[in-house]
Amino acid sequence: MALSDCVKCWMTPCECGYEYRNWGKKSKDNLVKAIQGYTTQEFIEWVKFDAPYNSDTMMTFSFEEMEELFLKENQNKDE
Repeated sequence: MALSDCVKCWMTPCECGYEYRNWGKKSKDNLVKAIQGYTTQEFIEWVKFDAPYNSDTMMTFSFEEMEELFLKENQNKDE
């Protein structure tokens, strides 16, 4: 990322994503993990294999509810 304003949105750091267009998948995943605390892949794997409810039940949850449950479970693993 440049140390100057983004040429598209003129924000520092870039808010529109234009400055990240040439980043590789690994770099983007690292950025997401730094911001959210988890990668999208980690969340998907949890929903597929480790979620405490079956997939039909999980479909009734909002994303915020699933994320809250995910973060609670992973917080307990770290302790």
